[in-house]
Amino acid sequence: MTERRELYRSTNGDAWFLGREPANGHAFIIHQPNAPSGGRLSHIELATSCEASRKDPSIRPYCA
Repeated sequence: MTERRELYRSTNGDAWFLGREPANGHAFIIHQPNAPSGGRLSHIELATSCEASRKDPSIRPYCA
C-alpha cells in the first residue's frame, strides 16, 4: 500500500498528495481531480516533477 500525505486541496475539490512506495522508496505526486473532472488519479514521479522545476519555479520547494 502506498503511503501518502496531502499537500494541497483547492477550492474546486482537486487534491495533491505526496506519495511514497514503501517497497522501493520511490516518491511521486498524486493528483486527484474533483468528481466533475472525472476524479481519475494521476501519478507523477517526483524526479520527473523536479526536472520540470527548471521551467516552473513553484515546484522547486518540493525538490530541495
